[in-house]
Amino acid sequence: MTVISHAYWQERYSGDPGVLGETMRLNGLPFTIVGIAPERLTGMVPGVLADLWVPSMMLDHLSAFGSGAGSLNSSSRRQSAMSQSVFLKARLRDGVSTEQAEAAMTAVAAEQATHDPETWETAELVAIPTLDVSIHPLADKALAPAAALLMAVVGMLLLIACTNLASFLLARGADRKKEVALRLALGAGRGRLVRQLLTETLLLAGLGGALGLALAYWTIDLILRFQPPIAIPVNFDLSIDGTVLAFVLLVSLATGLVFGLLPALQSTKTDLAPTLKEESRGATGGQRGGSLRNALVMGQVALSLVLLIGSGLFVRSLISTQSVDPGFTATEAGIINLEMATSGYAPAEAEIALETLKTRLLADPGIDRVTLATRLPLGATVQTNTFVISGREDPNDPDGPSVDVLAVSPEFFTMFEIPIREGRAFGPGDTNDASSVAIVSEEMARRYWRGESPIGAQLSRGEQVWSVVGVARDIKVRTLGEAPRPLVYHPIAQRYSSMLNIVATGPASAASVLQTLHRTVREFDRDLVIMSETTMPAHLGVMLFAPRMAALVLGIAGGLALLLS
Repeated sequence: MTVISHAYWQERYSGDPGVLGETMRLNGLPFTIVGIAPERLTGMVPGVLADLWVPSMMLDHLSAFGSGAGSLNSSSRRQSAMSQSVFLKARLRDGVSTEQAEAAMTAVAAEQATHDPETWETAELVAIPTLDVSIHPLADKALAPAAALLMAVVGMLLLIACTNLASFLLARGADRKKEVALRLALGAGRGRLVRQLLTETLLLAGLGGALGLALAYWTIDLILRFQPPIAIPVNFDLSIDGTVLAFVLLVSLATGLVFGLLPALQSTKTDLAPTLKEESRGATGGQRGGSLRNALVMGQVALSLVLLIGSGLFVRSLISTQSVDPGFTATEAGIINLEMATSGYAPAEAEIALETLKTRLLADPGIDRVTLATRLPLGATVQTNTFVISGREDPNDPDGPSVDVLAVSPEFFTMFEIPIREGRAFGPGDTNDASSVAIVSEEMARRYWRGESPIGAQLSRGEQVWSVVGVARDIKVRTLGEAPRPLVYHPIAQRYSSMLNIVATGPASAASVLQTLHRTVREFDRDLVIMSETTMPAHLGVMLFAPRMAALVLGIAGGLALLLS
């Protein structure tokens, strides 16, 4: 059974109340719609809109690494429960602190460890107040520096705009010196004049805040249309609510008071007799006002230069990143990520199905090469394993070093033009029935064999043993800026994973190849679960997203700062 969201109900079923009791298919399995969530409920993670909810016992049926059509077993359910992707939300009882809740959970984990030490012995349960989480406990670590940078840039732009306002008020005060002197001579108090000038400044600040709110309201839809290059669509709540209005009001009042007070005091501090006699318009006060205006202009130029230099550095970093050699040829390829287990394929059936699918793809004139890989270099996912290297066991590290792993089909090295420096590449004979083999990267050979040939050496993990048959050129595995990283390749036939990528190239563009790839996959099995579809340029663009956005934001900020100055 499943509960669907209000937005999905409106979009997919046009708000039909008769949808209750209908059946929908998820990953090839029937689910009965038993409820419609209230409109205000959008999901547990801010920005990520949920379309439906299912009981937690069905997690393996919908998980990308689940058992699919098979039955749920206690082991898989344990692994799902201990996954960092599963979080619990709970309300604390009155008078119970977060520390007390964490201590209680730790006691529960210790008790569970006596019954199931394999799962719970190393478990660490941490309680985090909901108010301390902006989006996601793991995502916040990466987003906090970006948010701080954005706020700093916006703050500098606000400071430049306010110094502009202060300079304008100082110049206007110099022009009104005779008026102020006359009013002072007629008996007006200085405090009253300062309050009047501050009122005018606050009115300007308020109009600026209102204009900013109007521009923000008009640009919300434009911002919401922007989607980062990730598989999951995001949709943050950017509506202008009471909190936003209060913040704008507070900032407007603060800037009006802070940057209006000094010009007001400066304008009302004048020598009455010389000013009224129009003698040099109050030379001393004018010099002071001119010096202050000069200081403000210097500050604006300095802040503008900081933003311009920062944007220039980010643009240079972006250019340098784009010119980095990833170690493989980024061909115009189409990529489809499949999940075979949730599509109902057992490992043996999946192997036959994938070979049949590859044959069909190669028979299409729009595709000339096809390869399989559990994951792709420079992708968002990371997979590591620990290996004991025969003859190089470390007593301080009995499990062996942890290195990145990648399972690929034999065509992978040819398609991505990754040369084999020593030994051989994988071949058709490296099947599940043959001896387990592996290829290591140059960095792994340098680091763990230190000038000796690794060919013939053995890697072990538990009872599984692999013989090294080749050394491949180093490639960028996680990021473009990383140092050479140890990497172990496995034949995909010997290291099966239910979720894998089909990568295809052809004589046409990557977008055209992706269309052909999608059509062929759907013709092969319309119920085959497609996790994501992309092109190789878009896949690599994920790595460039952060520097591109930083260069764009700082470039716009630097241009605005220069224009204001």
